[in-house]
Amino acid sequence: MKISIFLTVFSLLMIAISVDAQMSRKDSLLLKINTELTETERIKTLHSLFGVFVNNKQDSALLFAKEAFEKSANFGDNALHGQSIMNLVHAYYANNFLDSSKQVLLESIPFFEQTNQYFFLSASYRNLAVIAETLQLPDSSLAYLDKCLEVLREHPDSIVMGDVYLSKGLAYNIKGYYELSADALLQASRIFEIVGNDNHKGYALLNLGITYEKMKKLEEGLDAMEKAMDYFNAMNNWRAATHTINNIGNFKQELGRYAEAEKAFKEGLHLAKLTEQPFVEMNANYNLGKLFYRDLHQPDSSLFYFKQAIPIAEALDDKFVLGEVNNYSALIAIDAGDSHAARNYVNAAEGFVDEYPNLNDQESILSNIAAIHEKLGNKGRALDFWKKAKTLQDSLYNERRDKQAEELNIIYETEKKDAEILLLNKTVDLEKTKKRAFRGGILLLALLAGAIIFGLNQRRKKEASEKKMAQEKRKIVEEKLETKKKELTNKALQLAKKNEFLLSLEGELEQLKSTVDSKVNNSSKRIQRMIRRDSDDDELWEQFGKEFTTVHQDFMDRLKAEFGSFSKSEMRLIALLKMNLSSKDIAHTLRVSDDGVKKARYRLRKKMNLDSDIDIQSYILNF
Repeated sequence: MKISIFLTVFSLLMIAISVDAQMSRKDSLLLKINTELTETERIKTLHSLFGVFVNNKQDSALLFAKEAFEKSANFGDNALHGQSIMNLVHAYYANNFLDSSKQVLLESIPFFEQTNQYFFLSASYRNLAVIAETLQLPDSSLAYLDKCLEVLREHPDSIVMGDVYLSKGLAYNIKGYYELSADALLQASRIFEIVGNDNHKGYALLNLGITYEKMKKLEEGLDAMEKAMDYFNAMNNWRAATHTINNIGNFKQELGRYAEAEKAFKEGLHLAKLTEQPFVEMNANYNLGKLFYRDLHQPDSSLFYFKQAIPIAEALDDKFVLGEVNNYSALIAIDAGDSHAARNYVNAAEGFVDEYPNLNDQESILSNIAAIHEKLGNKGRALDFWKKAKTLQDSLYNERRDKQAEELNIIYETEKKDAEILLLNKTVDLEKTKKRAFRGGILLLALLAGAIIFGLNQRRKKEASEKKMAQEKRKIVEEKLETKKKELTNKALQLAKKNEFLLSLEGELEQLKSTVDSKVNNSSKRIQRMIRRDSDDDELWEQFGKEFTTVHQDFMDRLKAEFGSFSKSEMRLIALLKMNLSSKDIAHTLRVSDDGVKKARYRLRKKMNLDSDIDIQSYILNF
């Protein structure tokens, strides 16, 4: 505990020292700019002042960037003007003037092309991609990144290449292509490590952690976040460290390490105040409020932190935090027996629902509001919000399924394009070889003497190459089969999770039927019928069966040849047993109880005439 307190105090002391050093440099530069300087010295001093102010006083940084831009425009030093352009772009972006930042970039691209400043040219396309990401326009971002890559193919630059992969990772994340995002961010991390750019490597790892969280890879995500934190601390990048420590708190909370999560959130709160980052300060308070209510069961502490978050959320107009704070406050009021206050809180939360930009957040909050109304005895309101949650969940499920298909298609097209490029390169090499052979025709007589030996060597090489290719093809087929097995298991587990939710929702509707009027009761019955139809979707099972047959090609045919025909429900059970799913996941997938699964296994064993001491799942796995 003492060590932990020491480290926190030491971190805060280092920030203070860093800030003092920056203030001293700022004063020195401000004195220098007021002395007699050459035009080159003045522009370079303005660049330095921009660098000092850009992270804490963005409005002042913009003034210095504008002055440097104007002075360098007609000065004749293209490199100096190029740096002035990029500083002005950065300053506009830091002040949230995105249109101005974009306009400067678009107007400057011809200048960079004419003056052969390819570093700034590629960086311009990359910065346009960053602006598109900020505006949540991932397709535009990816288009700019492709243009950046075109420049880099002709004029390679490792630093910009790393930034391109970093931006691609962010754009793919926005689109929901998490596998592609993780691959791009890992590539960015490797490039930054090679070129020694620790600060950018920290950002790549930070975003990799965020992507892993969305992929439910919590241990990998936490590891990436903690590595990012080490880089930011080493670079004295306290603003990035503040974001990172809050994310570390989220991971530790999800992993059930509540004391460590509390420590991380509190450290993040201190850093956010010290570095004047209100958004991070709001999130740290909100996260502490959630932690104390949900996991530490301390409602008074929870309310304390929620109250700290509210004025910041109001100032930032953050609808999500305002809505969620009202939801949690309603739950705390219900626990305290204050139904009147709880109704006021949940009614306030309802006012923010339609303003949430993130549909996943919206679905979660609709479910929370429904649960609160149910606790308050508002059965009709609860049913309304359950319906909305169910509709939105179905929409999100379909969207996720479509995105998975799109992502697989992109991966396929990328691999196909890489293969075409490889083939093209080999063709070019072959043409070069032919030309060299033609020019060297005078050596033909000498070469003929060794033709027979060469032919024999080539034959041996060809046989060895063909053998190696056969091995590689077999390896590729095995890897593809393993991938399909994983995809099939994931689909089965998604189906189980979906049916688990539908069973839960059906149970809620069953409770509502006994407590509401006939009109709502009829609506409940209609919804239950819809749920059952959705769960027993033969088309979905037919698709599942086709994919199962692709992975386990002649399994069902061999089983039928040995034991005769099986019913539709028996074949579904056999497929899930072959995939080595747990009894719980099988129960959810088939929408039956755990006891129902046991009975079905018993009937199947009896039909197959297996001894009672034989485990049917092991038998099917090894068949």
